[in-house]
Amino acid sequence: MKLSRLATIACFLAVSAHAQNVTVINARDVVRSRPDGHLVSSSSGRLTRYSALDTLLQAVFTIENPHQLTSGGRFDYEMVITNTSKTSLVIPRNADWAGVDLRASGGKYLGATIGVSICPEKDECALDDYIVLYGWDDQPSSELILMPGDSVRILVSAELTTRMSINNHEISKAFLRGNFKLEREWLHSTPTPSQLDGYSTEGQMILSVAAKGQYPIDLGAIP
Repeated sequence: MKLSRLATIACFLAVSAHAQNVTVINARDVVRSRPDGHLVSSSSGRLTRYSALDTLLQAVFTIENPHQLTSGGRFDYEMVITNTSKTSLVIPRNADWAGVDLRASGGKYLGATIGVSICPEKDECALDDYIVLYGWDDQPSSELILMPGDSVRILVSAELTTRMSINNHEISKAFLRGNFKLEREWLHSTPTPSQLDGYSTEGQMILSVAAKGQYPIDLGAIP
């Protein structure tokens, strides 16, 4: 009985220690990069077998100095993503598209969009600023495996728009919210007579999560 109890305690401590694993990805002041060439077309679907992760993955959105939010100004924020599911989850961590080797990956890669949206009370949210992290299976350093209980802190800088309208209505007072989206994507060379460097993308969304936390903004205020 005593040995069994000690084994249980040891197991609990191991799980607790593992649950405290937090990785930091610093993407501040990173210029959003994208594939070279011209986007000709894109399509996206949904991987339904992962749909439960929308509720089992927690995201928290925090702005360091919310009182300094001004129209057209830059601000720093962080997104903390925690895997609260019972299965592991792969998160891309490369902020530079130039590092993606499509020849090795067959055009397949992971893309994670971390962004902020302006959300009026009566209208749908509109994405304002975002970055994309990339990863591909053939280069393990480009991906982060989040085990159950693990978290990743993603540090980001963004610029608040000076003007926005949704459904032809000018937006003034609203809320700033964070969101996280993970997709499996394929890139195909799609040259056209006018765009020889054209490409198309085909995506399958794995999950999309609205982060906890929101901050009031007033785009009509004079900076």
